[in-house]
Amino acid sequence: MKNAETPVVKVVLYGAMSSLGSALMAEMLRRQHEVIAILDDLTALSPRPGLRTKSGDLFDAERVKQSVAGSTAVVCLLDAPGLPFDSEYVEKPLCRGPWNKCWLWMR
Repeated sequence: MKNAETPVVKVVLYGAMSSLGSALMAEMLRRQHEVIAILDDLTALSPRPGLRTKSGDLFDAERVKQSVAGSTAVVCLLDAPGLPFDSEYVEKPLCRGPWNKCWLWMR
């Protein structure tokens, strides 16, 4: 249980609608962290204590900067098939193997 001396952990979560994102969000909320889920549809998640939703665009640097301001941590879950591989922002894969979902983003 939190008290006045317990530090507030504020986590911004991109990918909250995925199965892994939902599990991470549930665990963070169980631990009484504040979770800010970045979503396309702000009504996609049921209201819960400690959960806030914001709209955002992972491919817009200014919106990302605004979304993560003041947070303790940022968790970004990406699904590789949806990434714009022809984009100038994708530098190279960081992970090798069939999962291949870790990417270094350069601008």
